[in-house]
Amino acid sequence: EDYSDPTQQIELAQHKKQNGNDKYQHEWSNGHGMHKALHLYKKGAELMTNLLVSLQQEQENNDDNDNRNRELQEQAHSILLDCLNNTAAVYLKAKQYGKAKVAATDVLARDPNNFKALLRAARAALFDPAGTFEESDAALLAAEEVKPDSKELKQLRVEYTRRKRDYDRKSKAMFTKMMKSNTTTKDVDSKVGDAPEAGSKEETESDLSKDEIIEEVYTEGAKLEAAKAVHTEGDQDVAAQTIEKSREAPEDIMTFKGYLWKYRFYIIQLIMPFITYFIFTLVKDDMPVATQEEVVYQQQITDVLW
Repeated sequence: EDYSDPTQQIELAQHKKQNGNDKYQHEWSNGHGMHKALHLYKKGAELMTNLLVSLQQEQENNDDNDNRNRELQEQAHSILLDCLNNTAAVYLKAKQYGKAKVAATDVLARDPNNFKALLRAARAALFDPAGTFEESDAALLAAEEVKPDSKELKQLRVEYTRRKRDYDRKSKAMFTKMMKSNTTTKDVDSKVGDAPEAGSKEETESDLSKDEIIEEVYTEGAKLEAAKAVHTEGDQDVAAQTIEKSREAPEDIMTFKGYLWKYRFYIIQLIMPFITYFIFTLVKDDMPVATQEEVVYQQQITDVLW
């Protein structure tokens, strides 16, 4: 069938729009209504877009005032806006707010005072995570200039106010929490700055070295010996001499033990060859030749490693 006639194209687009409305209202629950409705609205919008371009070119070529052409343009424009507006409604119901905002913006680009498109743009911006309150408020203000007494508009304004208040409250709470966190961090840093320096009394008392522990144990042992001498012999001089020795002896003892501990690995390296040689000498006479060669080989490896 030929749809070259503008009237037939308008009728076809009107039919697609109405069919899309039926899919939207009655087939949404089965999961296919959304896609069918979007497809029909898209086809109707494409038909009317192409028809408007054709009618505008025809109007430019004809200098006379063609009332029929103007009427056809008005009908095509109305159906085009309806298809785009219904597309925005479908996306809103599907919670695809970004696409709903784009469809509503397409309508407003052709008709800035379109009330339905303003409401749907405001709702899409309000519920879209990527939207802003400024976008929603601007659309609401524009809609209030068109139909200030609209019940749907007032309900949407109440929803906007509630969401904006909750957002401000949460933002304030988050800011307060961040400030407290920064304050806590500064307090911790100041406390760390007050920590005792290396070698201070507090550090020495809480972290004694091995040498200090040994010295303390040795001194306490000497004091016990002095107390024992006083108790058993009643000799104060013996006790005094014992304590005096306890003050002098730890330094010598600690020096010797410190050297042993510090150079223990070198000492082991020095005595290991002698120990090995001693063991080898004891068992050499009783070992077979092959075994002795193996021991010599192992001795050479040991000397290299050590």
